[in-house]
Amino acid sequence: MKELITEITLPYSKEAVWKALTDFPNYCNWNSFLPSIHGPLQEKSFLQLKMVPPGQSPQNVTVEIIRLEPGVELSWLGHFKSIPGLIDGTHTFYLKSLSTHETQLIHREKFRGILVPFVWNYFLNRYLRQGFEDMNSALLKYLNELGQKKIGAAGEI
Repeated sequence: MKELITEITLPYSKEAVWKALTDFPNYCNWNSFLPSIHGPLQEKSFLQLKMVPPGQSPQNVTVEIIRLEPGVELSWLGHFKSIPGLIDGTHTFYLKSLSTHETQLIHREKFRGILVPFVWNYFLNRYLRQGFEDMNSALLKYLNELGQKKIGAAGEI
């Protein structure tokens, strides 16, 4: 098994971060790594993802939500080419409250399967890691923009 882990501390409440992470229709407005997610947000449901690793071609992936704890964790399981055992990835967003207005996002994926040793260095730990980091940074920027819109709207009243 190989694991890819990224983290970012966001100056926002867990509720605000969770809301942005689970607002799939808005992903196209800020998330170039996962610009499209369709499907119901509930355990055992399937999501259709469009994943675009930096510098790579888009990939359409079907995943199953295997853990959903609102405000804390969203995990899904996907299979390369929809074939279990080649590359199986358990993708997790985990939120940890550091204070009322500060949240740590742990963004990780655990990989298993017969192809993992062959693609770890070339693809998974390179392009997917960069995609995770880009998504984390884009989430911070998106939350900042949302915060500015709220401040602007409040100032206009």
